[in-house]
Amino acid sequence: MISSVSILGVPFSITYHDALSDVDSGGQIPLRGQIDLQTSSIRLHKGNNLPAMFSIIVHECIHALARELELGFQDCEEDVTRVARGITALLLDNKLVDLEAIFRKETGEYPDEVDL
Repeated sequence: MISSVSILGVPFSITYHDALSDVDSGGQIPLRGQIDLQTSSIRLHKGNNLPAMFSIIVHECIHALARELELGFQDCEEDVTRVARGITALLLDNKLVDLEAIFRKETGEYPDEVDL
């Protein structure tokens, strides 16, 4: 799987977890994804299909972008979700990203880093 993304030049490591509760760094809430801006890390649940995995990565990156660009909605989950859905739909619907190439599902080979 993808092991990192670069967000505005800052590398964020990505780790994958079997249990939804393991995604939450506190182990309390079942989550599909979580970003930690202080440690520059993203935690994802393994049990997602490629479009969902891509959407979750975009969602978590929107949190970081909103904070770094001082957009004022980085902590508003509803706003982050709306922006992430829009960007994900734009990219996927217009075939601006190739999920198979990014995730290399067929060969099992995955790039180490993707710039978003």
